[in-house]
Parts: sequence; structure tokens; C-alpha cells
Amino acid sequence: MEHTMKSLKPAGISPALRWIFFLLLLAIAAGWAAKGVLARSARMKTADTSAQAFSMAAPGTIVKAVARIDAVNGQNLRPRCLGG
Repeated sequence: MEHTMKSLKPAGISPALRWIFFLLLLAIAAGWAAKGVLARSARMKTADTSAQAFSMAAPGTIVKAVARIDAVNGQNLRPRCLGG
């Protein structure tokens, strides 16, 4: 009598199903991250503060401002103050 060994695969999840599950989790994580970024950006609003108000602040005063970088030329930046 000759015995042959059958290749027995464990009864687990197929590779295709694993990829689908992984890609689904990846899409959920990306959506959750995008939602957080959009929520933070919705809370950011430009203020009515002029750039002159920042220059008139007393030395040592803590001020917050949003600046947009219009151009970069080597180590030189050309920023524009959008408000605080």
C-alpha cells in the first residue's frame, strides 16, 4: 500500500480576503485622518488683525500669526502675513 501525502492547507482566510480586509482598514484610517485635518482647518479662520498691529506690539508680547510663503529663493523667503 502506498500512502500519498495530501497537501493540507489550514482552513484560514484566503490571501485575497486578507488584502481586501487590509485595504478596507487602510481606507478607513485614511478617511479618519482626512476628517481630522478638515476639522482642524475648519476651525482656522483669518482674523481682522492687520500686519501693523503686530509691529506695534510691545517687545516680549506673545503674538500668533498665520503667514503664507509666496516664494523661496535659496535661503530667502518671501512671506505674507495673513492675520493672527
